[in-house]
Amino acid sequence: MQTGFDTDIEAMPLGHYMVAKGDVQDKGVAHSTTNPVEIQRTSNDHSKLGKQRYHKDSLNRYIDLDEDPQNTQDHYLRPKDGKLGVVEVQIAPGFVARENPGTRTWIASDFTGDHGLRDVPISILRWAYRDIVEAKQPDTSQLWWKYPIASIGLTFTSWMGNYNPKSNYFGRYAPVRYKYFCYAKLPRNRTELRPDSHSAEPTRLQPGDEVVRGDDGRKEEDGGVLARHLRPRMLCVITSHDDANISLGHFTFEVRDTDEWDRERPQNQSGEYVFVSYTREQFQTYSAEDIASWSPTQDPNETATRKGMPGLYKKDLEQLCTIGAVAARKAGLYAFWIDVLCISKAGKGTAGLNVHDSHRICDVARGANRMVIAVKDLVSDRLRLPGSPAKMPLPEMELLQRWATRLWTLPEMLLAPTIHDLEVYRAEQGANGGVRSWATIRKRNMAEVAYPDDGDRVRELVDHFESSVHLTQIELLTLGLECLAERKMNKYSKADMVYALMTLARRRPIPYKGQSLFEAFAQLSLLNDSNMLLERLICVLPPGRHGEVPWYRIRDSWGVRLWDIFPACQISGIAGGDADQTVLIDGAYGASIEWKSLKKVEFLKRRTAWRIASELASQAAPLYLLIAIVSVATIQPESQSLYSYGASNPMIGLPVVFFILAFISMAVLPHAMLAKYRGKFWSTQAVLYGLEGVPDIDWLERQLFGFSEGRLTWSAHGSTLSQHRAKEGPGERLEEECEALKPLLEDEISPNMAGEGEIPSLNNSKRNNDMRIFTLVDTYAMTVTVFRATHPPTVALVLGHEGGMRRAALCSYNHGTQTFHRETVVRMPTKVLDRMDRVDRFRFSMENQPL
Repeated sequence: MQTGFDTDIEAMPLGHYMVAKGDVQDKGVAHSTTNPVEIQRTSNDHSKLGKQRYHKDSLNRYIDLDEDPQNTQDHYLRPKDGKLGVVEVQIAPGFVARENPGTRTWIASDFTGDHGLRDVPISILRWAYRDIVEAKQPDTSQLWWKYPIASIGLTFTSWMGNYNPKSNYFGRYAPVRYKYFCYAKLPRNRTELRPDSHSAEPTRLQPGDEVVRGDDGRKEEDGGVLARHLRPRMLCVITSHDDANISLGHFTFEVRDTDEWDRERPQNQSGEYVFVSYTREQFQTYSAEDIASWSPTQDPNETATRKGMPGLYKKDLEQLCTIGAVAARKAGLYAFWIDVLCISKAGKGTAGLNVHDSHRICDVARGANRMVIAVKDLVSDRLRLPGSPAKMPLPEMELLQRWATRLWTLPEMLLAPTIHDLEVYRAEQGANGGVRSWATIRKRNMAEVAYPDDGDRVRELVDHFESSVHLTQIELLTLGLECLAERKMNKYSKADMVYALMTLARRRPIPYKGQSLFEAFAQLSLLNDSNMLLERLICVLPPGRHGEVPWYRIRDSWGVRLWDIFPACQISGIAGGDADQTVLIDGAYGASIEWKSLKKVEFLKRRTAWRIASELASQAAPLYLLIAIVSVATIQPESQSLYSYGASNPMIGLPVVFFILAFISMAVLPHAMLAKYRGKFWSTQAVLYGLEGVPDIDWLERQLFGFSEGRLTWSAHGSTLSQHRAKEGPGERLEEECEALKPLLEDEISPNMAGEGEIPSLNNSKRNNDMRIFTLVDTYAMTVTVFRATHPPTVALVLGHEGGMRRAALCSYNHGTQTFHRETVVRMPTKVLDRMDRVDRFRFSMENQPL
């Protein structure tokens, strides 16, 4: 070996310096590799491939999905009987869809108007009184001839009309008839685990009493969570040294078992160690065996890079060890820790659990005496490809900031001891390049020095770990996730970001093979007392759909933070299966949405003497007229001559009386029926209606309640398309009164932005090319909400509340997986819960259903 560096690294067993997991491997140059030590935990997928697919409804009825000719279309659970039905959506009159109609996966039908003979009476009323009731300037000039015609028409049709619409579900919203029958992949309560599951996958979210130990006696798993180690498993122990020339490599060390060294070292020799943090973007620590195990590549530049990497391996590893030795002796210590040397390769049996040591680097950083940072010019700059110019060495500040961009260096810095400052060492280039101390930085100053882009958020995390500011668990996890999302990484596992995040948490779940990023985050959230973080997350509506804003960049379209949302349900487990971001939810309120047709809605008004008399008159007019006619036809005349009934016949007065009563009832019938539909409602039947497009709100109110008198209003804060302003003008009565406006669509100028020369577009066709405009009508809250979605949602599930309103996820139904897919989130008034039923445990996906 060179220049007094007496430890023969190449002669050491491969397992002594082989990287054991992606979090350590992530410290390098981006290459397509295979993980040398894959975590041997299998997925708990119990799907029966090759068998017929069935759907089981809430009444235990099975349907063979493979025999359903309409299997590719959207389905929903019919609230009246719980059976599957094909979604049929009515289109608002006058709405012309800009999207390709061929992309619909549901049946679309134009609005057909009133529903047969039942709506004839209300049509007669609207014909007679429209110019008076709904006009801004009432015109009674034509009432003199319309009124008698209306009286006659209503007399013969009121008996068949929809005068009192039928109440459904006792005035409540249509229920969601759903029941889930399958096992959860990871249940919150471990007693719900599938009994015959023999998978090595962690199967519980609640800690238990089980303790799993390795061959060396250390705890590897403690109650289903990753056990903490108070000391590293291995350490680099300095055996001889020349303190005057140690920076030149005049020392020897050996990688030893920590427990063994603790038993043998002298009592006056400290057992503390220095933690060396670096990134493989700057230090090439892949051995030739590592590079040979990578997946083949056809890229000539990548091939040339791999060919040159072994030439940097020995020198870079020597300099890392030198930095560790220099820092240790400077602190009066005899040990240092470098991941590439001190994380052993997993073996067989229980010793194979040592693979989780790569997830315990946070424990190593916490237990260190101090941490030092090693920087060097980038490996990619030092590997000169044929024909590429030589690159100048980078300044130390830029190298430190490049170190800070890597995923795993952030938790290492946060968990480093605060009592000692962080010392930065620079490794020089060249065959004789040494190492030197460049700067000493206080931990609280690292945010401003090394993190120029997101230093404000990193500083909050530093303050938390220095105990100057205490973050709640939900703030810690969300802020940590935001910061880690900005870091660069080589993706050796789908869940690398969450594996880095879990180093900041108290309870750490056991990682397993094939775990998705969301599953790992959900497991971490449910395992810790995270103040219902996951329940809050499902209430958020990201600003953009279809992966434009991934779920881990926690952003809400209304700008609400997670801790301002209060959940109204509980997540009972992680569902798993083919769909990602899927959980099981229990306790949410829900209602079904009617898309097929608009029907008259029952309403309740104050019972006054006039209204009671009016109802009796409207019901009695046909009856009086019928009795009078029948009486005349059945009275026997005194002789055979015409008109010879005689005044003495006592029955002659009966038809006269009923003719008079019929005439009076017919005379007041139009006005009596009009009084039924006019005025304020005390209550209404709770129904959620859906339409494709944006209907005219006056037309909508006429279809539901007979006449338009401004009782239905646009939702002021219901969706991201809702608009409102302070009410001004002649109608203003209250100071700061909020007025809801028609939703803003493409090529329309918002009234509260008129004159500003700005046309905001909330219908960006490039961003929403697969989304459509839908309208939700709530007859109980008397609001109309316009929203965008890919599929027409068939249920509204209230999952939480914030800002005085309820967060309702509008979901479509995937009948193949029995999953509700979140299409969008709307805000509803709190009173809707008075008419909603709770939904039993259901399968919920945060991803909207693809077309």
